[in-house]
Amino acid sequence: MASRKLRTLTALAALLSAVGAMSWGLTALNHFNIVHSLFGKRRLLERIINGLIGLAGAWTVFQLAMPALITGLSARRRGPAVPTERRSILGQRLPTLEGQALSGRHVRLPDDAAGKVALVAMGFAYSARWAVEDWVDAFNNRFAHRKDVTFYEIPMIGGVARLAAPMIETAMRSATPDSLQDHVVTIYGSMGSIREALGVTNESDAWIFLIDPDGTVLFESRGSFDAARLDRLASVAELALSSGQARGGPIVA
Repeated sequence: MASRKLRTLTALAALLSAVGAMSWGLTALNHFNIVHSLFGKRRLLERIINGLIGLAGAWTVFQLAMPALITGLSARRRGPAVPTERRSILGQRLPTLEGQALSGRHVRLPDDAAGKVALVAMGFAYSARWAVEDWVDAFNNRFAHRKDVTFYEIPMIGGVARLAAPMIETAMRSATPDSLQDHVVTIYGSMGSIREALGVTNESDAWIFLIDPDGTVLFESRGSFDAARLDRLASVAELALSSGQARGGPIVA
C-alpha cells in the first residue's frame, strides 16, 4: 500500500535531485544551466522546475536521514535490555497499545478491535518498515472482503526521534491512502515496557500478532514476509472466524 507509493515518490525525487545536481555541476564548470537553456524564455516555468528540484532534494535528504533519526536517535533513550530468550504471549490477551492513527483518531488496542479478528503488525526500528508493510498488504489482500477482520500497522517511535513527530507523520500521511489512515497507528514514548510485554527480542524484525475478537493472541511471528507463514496465519484466522476456537501457530525465530 503506502510502500509502493512512497518508493515511487522517492525514486522520482532522486531523479529530480540528480538532474539538479548535474545542472549545478555544469553551471560551475561550463556556465551551462540545463534548466535555463530549456526553459529560459519561460521564466515562470523555470522557477517552478527549480522549485520542484529543491523540494525533491529536501525529500531525498529527509529519506536518507530518516533511519538515523528514528533508530539512531531513539537508541539513546531505550529501555532496559531485552532478554535473548523469547517469551511467547500466545493464548494471552494482547498488552494494551495506545496511539494516534494517521486520521487523527485515538486508538486503544485490543479494545478498538473488539468483535473482529485483527492483525497487529509492529515495527520498532526503521529497518523493519518494509517488512511490516509487506505483511499488512498481503493480509489485507487476503481478507479485504471480510467485515469481521481488520488490521493495524504500528510504527513504534521512541527517544529523541519523537521531536520529529510532525515530519514523520506528514511523510507517512502523504504516502498512505485516506481509506487506510485509520489503520496506521503511531505510538511514541519509551519502548522498553512494550517490548518486554510483547516478548520482543530483536527490534530490527517486523513483529506480527493475530488476535481474536476478545483480544487473545492466536498467532505470532516475526521477520520478513513469507507466503507460507501467511497461509498458516490465514488458517488460524479462518478457524477463529468459523468456530471461535483459538489456536496458535508456531513461533518463527
